[in-house]
Amino acid sequence: MHATGPTASVQVLPKKGDGSLFAWAMSPTVKGAIDGAAEAGLGILFTPKHTLSRVRVEPDLAFTGRHKWGADADPVVSVSTRVIGTIFVGGFELNPVTGGFEPIPNFIWRRHLIFDVSNNGQGAGAIVLTPPFQVSGAQVAADVLVQAGHTYLLSIVAQVALRITTTDSAGRPVQVKNGNFDTWGSLAGFVREIWLEETVYIQ
Repeated sequence: MHATGPTASVQVLPKKGDGSLFAWAMSPTVKGAIDGAAEAGLGILFTPKHTLSRVRVEPDLAFTGRHKWGADADPVVSVSTRVIGTIFVGGFELNPVTGGFEPIPNFIWRRHLIFDVSNNGQGAGAIVLTPPFQVSGAQVAADVLVQAGHTYLLSIVAQVALRITTTDSAGRPVQVKNGNFDTWGSLAGFVREIWLEETVYIQ
C-alpha cells in the first residue's frame, strides 16, 4: 500500500509472510496544519474465470490501536487535533495499460472503526490502548463484483489518519514556530487468514 501526508510523519510496515500490518502517523515537533494518513495493507490476487460473479472477502483480523494527544504552542494559537484508526476490507482492480491497481468502479469498502479521538485546546494525555479488535468471517466481510478477464487485488488495509489545525483568534490558519506537538496514532495486528467465497451469476 502507500503512505501519504503533506506534513505528517508516517511509518508503514506490511509483511506478507506472516500477515502482520503496522501503520503509524505522528505530528512533527513544530509545524503548522497537518492533514495526512498512513496506510499498510496486503491482499490476494484473484482472476475470475466466470463472466460475472461476486466474491466475498472474509478475513480473520486481530488488531490493536494506540493513540496519544499532546499540544503545546504559543498562547495565541488555537489547536484542534483528530486521530482516526480504521480497518478497511475491499479490493482494487488492475489497469492492464498502466500496470497499476485502481479503485473498483461503484464499490464501497467495508469500514471498521477502531478509534476516533478529537481534542481542542492545549495540554497532554497518556497513551491510550484500545480494546483488541478480533473479528473474522461475515462480521468483517466485503462483497466485490468481479468479471472474467480482469485481475483484482482483494485487500485488507490498516489506516491511521491525523489532522491538526492551528488558527489565530479570528479563526485564520497560522504557522506555529514555538511549541511542541506530540499527537500520534497507530494500528498494529495480523491478518491471520483470508477466505474467498465466490457466487457465480453468469457462467
